[in-house]
Amino acid sequence: MACCSGIFYAGVVLSLRHMREFESAWLVGLNHLVTAVVLSPWMWESYRSGNHWPSGWLWLLLAGFGILQMGLPYVLFARGLKTVPGHEAAGIGLLEPLLVPIWAYFVTAGKDVPKWWTLAGGGPDPGGTLPALSRQRPAPKRF
Repeated sequence: MACCSGIFYAGVVLSLRHMREFESAWLVGLNHLVTAVVLSPWMWESYRSGNHWPSGWLWLLLAGFGILQMGLPYVLFARGLKTVPGHEAAGIGLLEPLLVPIWAYFVTAGKDVPKWWTLAGGGPDPGGTLPALSRQRPAPKRF
């Protein structure tokens, strides 16, 4: 499953990079629409069975999550791919699993300490990304 996830993530990055001349918000909206269509059979089954179906204010929370935590970063990522090489942008994006526990540590004033395996599991990402970022590269081409 992890291998398939990585392959599809690479496909998204390459597709966004290839379509960089299009408006980022439009691409993100299209990607979310396709995701909704693909997942609709499972959503419909959940609705029919009554399991795990949101109600009331949960719809607002889901909309906020979709816009603020999924949509906005995705738009910024797609915009960044216009000038940053795909492998570097993907590497920087993959730093999130390592940085989230560190931010939680700082926000909770040291009460939520990340476990060693969290940092060890996230370590290969910056280990591969930081050397690539430290190299000098020519100025990006403007299209």
